[in-house]
Amino acid sequence: MAAEIGGHRERVAVAVGHASRRVEPGADELAASLLGFPSVVGVERYRPAPSVGAHTGPRAFGVFCYPAPG
Repeated sequence: MAAEIGGHRERVAVAVGHASRRVEPGADELAASLLGFPSVVGVERYRPAPSVGAHTGPRAFGVFCYPAPG
């Protein structure tokens, strides 16, 4: 997952979220690894609403990226 996001040619901002504390270490590891890519200008962390975890399961975490401003 990190290689796919970090491999972008253009500069990107990234957000990593996790549904529960059980998967927080995996989300932490992903966020830290993304900071090592030159195309990643920043990583935001977020915690989705409980309704997201109810639909995806308590072990869900994910990432999305968008073009970096400027």
